[in-house]
This record gives sequence, C-alpha cells and structure tokens, in this order.
Amino acid sequence: MRFDRLEIEAFGHFTNYMVPFDQAQSLHVLYGNNEAGKSTLLRSITQLLYGIPHNSKDSFLHPNSKLLIGGTISNSAGESLTFYRRKGKTKTLLGETREALPESVLVPFINVLSEDTFRSMFALNHETLREGGETLLESNGHVGESLFAAASGINIIKQVMGEL
Repeated sequence: MRFDRLEIEAFGHFTNYMVPFDQAQSLHVLYGNNEAGKSTLLRSITQLLYGIPHNSKDSFLHPNSKLLIGGTISNSAGESLTFYRRKGKTKTLLGETREALPESVLVPFINVLSEDTFRSMFALNHETLREGGETLLESNGHVGESLFAAASGINIIKQVMGEL
C-alpha cells in the first residue's frame, strides 16, 4: 500500500489541508518545526486507516461530529481507493461520494496489517526511533534479533531467549 494523497478536512488544527505524495518516489519523509503538525499528520494517517478513537485528542478546533480525514491509496495490483473516515460509532468509513463503505474495502490495500503493526513499522516518530535505537544498543551484538524486535514491536525476545 502507498499513499497517493492525504486530505484533512477537519482534524486537529488542520482545516482543508492536502498533502500530495509524489508517486514517482518510494519514500516520503514529513518534517517540520516543532508544533508544525507532524504528529497530527501521523495520527491522521493512522486513524484514516483504522478509525478515529472515541477519546480523540484532535477535536479541540473541530467538534467530534465534524472530524473528517480523507485520502487516496493504491496497492501493488494497480488498484486505488479514495475514501474518508469520520468519527463515530458505526459506518465511519466513507467512499468518495461520502456513502458508507464496509471496512473490508481496505483489505486489498492493507491486507491483515494490524494497527499496532502499522504503527511500529511505518508510523515512526522521535519516541519510537529512540526506543528502537536503545534496543539495538542493548543487543550485545545480536543485531538480527534486535532489528526483528524493533521492527515488530516485540521487545520481549531477549527475555525469552534468556529463559530458554
């Protein structure tokens, strides 16, 4: 899955904000000054895919009922999907014309990638990078084990190996 476009209609301090991703590039890095909205953009990407939680901290400017994130994603089969996510209890995934969609329409794009795995593999921020670096330093030469643990979010491997 790759993001082609992120459209934030109302989320956090963003209103009608669009981030186009260059389809000719295979890696995109979002950077900016402190308080520029990097963490908010990261949350919006994750919550577009997996849903806006009940206790969202991104409704300080826009009321919960108005939170709306959109985007276009594509997969390796050449298929693309434009969709939106609203905050709510049911039918929060919306199509391009804002009709309710079943969550299953995302399967060809994210497969069985859980939210936790997505966060640990693709939603890297300062804190997760620091934690991963500390895990590598603690590896005592077991780089493969450390990389697997850091990438998967499973930092218990060292403990299990010790017990074995």
